Amino acid sequence: MQYVRRRGFEAERELVRGLRRLGVLAWRIPASGMYESRRKMSLPDVIAFCKGEFLGFQVKSTAKDSFVVYRKFLEPLDAWLSDVLSHGVPARAFIAVKFTGNFWVVRKTDCSEEKTVIRVGEATRLRSQLLVALGLQARLG
Repeated sequence: MQYVRRRGFEAERELVRGLRRLGVLAWRIPASGMYESRRKMSLPDVIAFCKGEFLGFQVKSTAKDSFVVYRKFLEPLDAWLSDVLSHGVPARAFIAVKFTGNFWVVRKTDCSEEKTVIRVGEATRLRSQLLVALGLQARLG
């Protein structure tokens, strides 16, 4: 269990480094996973700020060929996104899955789907995934 947690933390740190290399301000949030149901407060694994909007990322790492993202997994991200948007601040939410071999899928989500399957066949290098997901290819391409 400890190894799985460490692997997840490493993926979060790698995502932050990848975002910063693209000129995006980003932080890993050590309090991630803290979801206080009575207050509906939550923080995603990684928060970034790019082109006038906040970006929240739920990050997972897997050695399998696919990863199933259930709506329940996205509840904290959805709570964060709703809170930010309710204050009139532009924001988007993303799922970032790291597969063995340093391949990633970064996908925007509105947190409404009951189940999403992300497959290793969709994965590419982190930089490529971030450029497309964040719409930066024209600026940095």
